[in-house]
Amino acid sequence: MTDAVSRHRGVRAAAVLAFGGLTMLAGLDLIGLVVADRWRDDSTVATAVFWTLVAIGVVLLAGMVRAAIQILRQPTVLRLDSTGYRVSRQAGATGVRQASWTAVERVRRDRIDDREYVVVQLRTGGSTRIPVRAVATPVDTWLAEVDDRLNRAHGQRRLT
Repeated sequence: MTDAVSRHRGVRAAAVLAFGGLTMLAGLDLIGLVVADRWRDDSTVATAVFWTLVAIGVVLLAGMVRAAIQILRQPTVLRLDSTGYRVSRQAGATGVRQASWTAVERVRRDRIDDREYVVVQLRTGGSTRIPVRAVATPVDTWLAEVDDRLNRAHGQRRLT
């Protein structure tokens, strides 16, 4: 294994689901805009509702653009290099977002609430919990890489 940086991408399905949900909300917002526009001349309340729906529509459109970009170009959710690891919030990881390999005490797989996680426990008492399904790379592949990097950082080598 080299000391190159490896980047593991997120699962595309999460971005597709987000795009679909935002598209449905944008459609409802558009229906609301049409209705509010019909009554806008008669009422100041309808005018206020109309402009509120316009603002909501702009936010939804920005979210749809971001989701579309993530569908086309999957973001890096797990980054491993010779000094340590970094996880993105997009991965759904909780706890410490980055740490050096020398600060890692142990790595284990755990099942919490019927979901599988990789838990990285640190010597400081903190931990990182990474959902296995959030990383597109098969878990055994990136866990083997984590193991190799940990062994190298702690000066250990495999017995052959």
